[in-house]
Amino acid sequence: MQKPVKPEPSAWNADSVLARDDLVTAARRIIAARRALQQALSADLTHEPTLDILLALFVAHDTGPVGFRTLAAATAITLPGIERWLRALEAEDLIFRPGSAAALTNTGHARVTAALRGVIRSQMTEHWS
Repeated sequence: MQKPVKPEPSAWNADSVLARDDLVTAARRIIAARRALQQALSADLTHEPTLDILLALFVAHDTGPVGFRTLAAATAITLPGIERWLRALEAEDLIFRPGSAAALTNTGHARVTAALRGVIRSQMTEHWS
């Protein structure tokens, strides 16, 4: 029996090959990378609160809406900051706010999914030649 051959990264189609678990893993890696950058360079230089919120909500998507306090703790954004940024994301139809929680809308989920696929695709090609 022959071993299956893993296709070269350049042959992968990030739009069809990647499962939700792959996208969640990518989101978690981006979150970890952003935290490392914030520790090394300071949050003032690297802070993108809406990205942090969107990634956190994407990771939590299967478990339902995330409470504001939980979201604030997960993103290191103050509670007033969370509320301000959630209003901005809601105005863009990326999230909805049931009570004192937030979740991605279908549009928000689709846009974060597309963004994560784009990030993964960018890592599968050489940019430094």
